[in-house]
Amino acid sequence: MDRLGYEVNKPSKLVVVTANGARTKSLGIVSDLPITLGKISTPTSFQVLESKDEVLILGNEWLRENKAVMN
Repeated sequence: MDRLGYEVNKPSKLVVVTANGARTKSLGIVSDLPITLGKISTPTSFQVLESKDEVLILGNEWLRENKAVMN
């Protein structure tokens, strides 16, 4: 998020349990961030978590809303 120049613009109370069992509180939400996959661009809101890795995780809700097909 920092490298792309976006900032949190909504608060969040979400707590995520990671794969190793650690609990991580969301830093907030970035709204209407454009995500482009192939030729399709979709404005999407994201929960922001503290992480040293540069990773984007698209959850089940996003996959359903965008009718994603995973082969």
